[in-house]
Amino acid sequence: MADRPGYIGGYPGNYGNIYDDTYRMQDMDLNLFLMDRNVRLYWVAFLSLWVYWGLFWFLRHVFGDGHMEYAARSEGTGTAAAEAPPTTGLRAWIRRPSVARTHSRLNRASEILRDLVLMLLSVLILNTLARGGTRAVMILAWIFFGFAIFWSIFEASYEHHIARFVYAVIFYGIALAIAGISFRHGFHNIYY
Repeated sequence: MADRPGYIGGYPGNYGNIYDDTYRMQDMDLNLFLMDRNVRLYWVAFLSLWVYWGLFWFLRHVFGDGHMEYAARSEGTGTAAAEAPPTTGLRAWIRRPSVARTHSRLNRASEILRDLVLMLLSVLILNTLARGGTRAVMILAWIFFGFAIFWSIFEASYEHHIARFVYAVIFYGIALAIAGISFRHGFHNIYY
């Protein structure tokens, strides 16, 4: 072991290599970064968005199945249609037009929230690995969460292409701001 460059003594598994000490310093820096209150709060914002998306994901299944056509079929003559027994129970409830519309609205909101969860997750992972900003990223993550709540409710109740464009610009801008903060304030530790 004495023939290893940089060997300064140590115990088995940690040969006292100065390079090993550098890696321990990196781990310590990441641990200290993760213990920061603001870092924890921006991950709480992400978890809150994930739970909110899970709620919409669950609710869209309560209001029917998007793969089935529930509209009334007019097969055959009027007498054949009159002889068909009326549906009752759950199928009758799911076939109601208002329930079918609710399913499609919840499905749209769930898709939007899924995209937002993935967008926020990617920039928060980038910021965490870069050990970038803390307070600014926390504030932006909560703004992202607030807009996500508003836009998911808006999308579930009203559909408009200009509103979707505005929503895309807002969320993309916030994600770019978090990524910019990550690169501006992160990746500055130099390890040999």
